[in-house]
Amino acid sequence: MPSGAMAKPQCSGVPHVHFAVFPCDLAQSPCSKQGAAPFHFTTFSSAFRRLICLVLLCGPLIAEELRGTVVAVFDGDTIRVLDRQKEQHKVRLDAIDAPETGQAYGTQAKKYLSSLVGGREVRIVYTGKDRYGRILGTVFVGTKNINLMVVEAGYAWHYVHFAKDKLEYAAAEARAKNARRGLWADTRPPVPPWDYRKAKKTKQNNEGQITDVSN
Repeated sequence: MPSGAMAKPQCSGVPHVHFAVFPCDLAQSPCSKQGAAPFHFTTFSSAFRRLICLVLLCGPLIAEELRGTVVAVFDGDTIRVLDRQKEQHKVRLDAIDAPETGQAYGTQAKKYLSSLVGGREVRIVYTGKDRYGRILGTVFVGTKNINLMVVEAGYAWHYVHFAKDKLEYAAAEARAKNARRGLWADTRPPVPPWDYRKAKKTKQNNEGQITDVSN
């Protein structure tokens, strides 16, 4: 569906839902012409009403699958896959965040992921792409969840900011930390990659401001 386009809700024998004082009023939906009595949701919280509207208009996310061979491993959480139509896809492992290349254990994380998927046939389950156009999904070799294995081995964090509901990753990180595996073996607390990226961006911005002033 083109960006900005939204499918009209289709109803069959269901009551027309009218959201009074609601940012997404469905009074003109196809249901309103079917003679069904309106049902008012004014007693529910605004957050709940927004959620109901989003579900009705957008529908649930449908998982898709990609199958192919891993032809490149960029770092501990990003790979390139060649599908059976010889098309290449850049894939970002969902729910995890591995050390950046310039960080401690960044090289080890890349090597570990390479040992799991390099040159192998994989299946990727995904629901969309990230803001960089990469497929964001869970990578499987057979029945093995590669995303989870990287965290379990201590070479990535559970990416709580984007996947706080995926508790199996939190549990895997806790086990790796307790066993002092991978990056957790270091005596110094490891720097999460999101903090590393933020600090790097701040430094670059500050250097840019200094350069502008000197010019």
